[in-house]
Formats: sequence, structure tokens, C-alpha cells
Amino acid sequence: MNALADAGIYVALDVNNYKYSINRAAPAASYNAVYLQNVFAVIDAFAGYTNTLLFFSGNEVVNDPTNTDCAPFIKAVDRDMRAYIKARKYRSIPVGYSAADVTSNRYQLAAWMNCGNATDRSDFLLVLVNLLVMWKP
Repeated sequence: MNALADAGIYVALDVNNYKYSINRAAPAASYNAVYLQNVFAVIDAFAGYTNTLLFFSGNEVVNDPTNTDCAPFIKAVDRDMRAYIKARKYRSIPVGYSAADVTSNRYQLAAWMNCGNATDRSDFLLVLVNLLVMWKP
């Protein structure tokens, strides 16, 4: 991280990994104390670096119109991460979600992640829209 900072590079980190993440098939069961302990450990490891730009609470968990039941758990992770950062008196680091480009529910997911009070809302929602560009010389 220090070498990256020396080079002027900021880092966006996903707090999830292959072992600890919100499981699309069982979001309620996967959102538990062990999962949150891992999330908080990632925050502890990286919050002290000035080039930590932001934390992702999830990445494409809602990846089709049939698993929107995961959205409340993603939002809960956002809330819990923000509360943890504040309780540990870390500098303010944005917390948000990296969404899949699901055309049929893109707007609804954005509205959901932005509703509620400031402690409940995501700081950002990243949606990388798939574009097909044709170029002919």
C-alpha cells in the first residue's frame, strides 16, 4: 500500500473474498458474525492507509432479476461497515456497492441503495454498463 501511495495510486477494496461473502442462494445464512468479523478485519487492515479510496460491500451479488432478495443484506453490510468505521474513529472512507448491469432492475436497485437515512444509504453505487462499440477504419 505504501508503494502504491508513493506512486500516487489509490485503492478501491472489496471486503469480500471467495470464502466470506453474501451467498446469493442463502443471503440470510451467509450474513453472520463470522462474515462480519472478516469484513471488519479488512477494514482494520486498510483504513489506516491514506490511499484507501473506498470499500465495496459487495460485487455483483444481485446479478439477475431473481435474486434481488440479496439487496437488503448488501445494504446491511454497507450500514455495518460505516458504523464500524465511525466507531473505530477511522477517517471517513466511502462504502458502497459494485452492481451487475441488470437492465431490468438497475434503476430499482439504485433507488433501494439510496433510500433511507444517511446511516442506511450507500455512499455510491458503481454499475459498469456493458457497451458494444463498433469501429471501422
